[in-house]
Amino acid sequence: MKAQVKMYSTRGHDVLLEYDTDTANMKEVNAFVDDLEKTMGGRTFSDATNEVVNKITPETGDVTFVRPIAGG
Repeated sequence: MKAQVKMYSTRGHDVLLEYDTDTANMKEVNAFVDDLEKTMGGRTFSDATNEVVNKITPETGDVTFVRPIAGG
């Protein structure tokens, strides 16, 4: 099954990473998301539960990376 890490913008959403949950190296997927969180200051949320995702697993499914809004 394919899963995505996406980020919403004024254009809709951008797919930042797409991976196969059966074959992906989850360590690399989590390292990618950790780097996003550190460099952009956002958080990753599960599309299914709307809860913060601290570690992505094959069962997590699609996630959305949310950046803070300036002045918000």
